[in-house]
Amino acid sequence: MHRTREGYVFADGIFARPGVLTYTNQDGSVTRELIPEEELHKADSLATIAGKPTTLQHPDEDVGPGNVAALGTGTTDKDVAICEGGYVRVSVTIQRKDALDALAAGVVELSPGYTCRIDATPGVHAVY
Repeated sequence: MHRTREGYVFADGIFARPGVLTYTNQDGSVTRELIPEEELHKADSLATIAGKPTTLQHPDEDVGPGNVAALGTGTTDKDVAICEGGYVRVSVTIQRKDALDALAAGVVELSPGYTCRIDATPGVHAVY
């Protein structure tokens, strides 16, 4: 992580990983989402992370030109890489004060405004 003289932060972040992600819903139930490595690492999948706004937490709406000023905290770089363990790494620039304050307070989770398509078909994966 590097802080610029203006106070912005440049950092490398892990934005996605293959495997099963577990989410606890508001009602206490659990949702599991399979992120297959073969899908995550496709060029068109990786391209959905490049050059996107970052947010603090997960907003209830997609981030776009009409709300990026309110929701965006910085941006991801255009160069996205796959690193050890199949994780997807991308550099970010964090610019908004509340996000910089959260980072200084220890918040380390990143959320890019990437696109995904969820297939709700239940099943079992051979690897995960």
